[in-house]
Amino acid sequence: RIMTFRNRVLKRGIDILGSVFLLTVGLPLVFLLAQNTQSTLRGLWNVLIGRKSLIGVYPTDGSSLQYGKIGLVSLAGLHASPDLSIEAREELNRYYAEKYTFSLDLDICLKLYWRK
Repeated sequence: RIMTFRNRVLKRGIDILGSVFLLTVGLPLVFLLAQNTQSTLRGLWNVLIGRKSLIGVYPTDGSSLQYGKIGLVSLAGLHASPDLSIEAREELNRYYAEKYTFSLDLDICLKLYWRK
């Protein structure tokens, strides 16, 4: 579902709006909340130019490219631990790509916020 035209356009629009907001008005939030500010700003720039997504798939050996763009935040990244196998990460990426909705992205954002 993530590769349908409507979802790609919606996701790209949200990525552009989110990265422009965080690089301009939300810059103080980035400096307050980011652990590595320089890396975060570089990631937001990559989102703005279209190399990455705000919320996307977790990078795994190049196979994640078939599911969508690598994200600054991902479903598998929320559950990232040394015990999580590559197969489990790929399954979480596959689940994200197949069941993609705006509400799933919102859910991932809220889970990230509550964990911090």
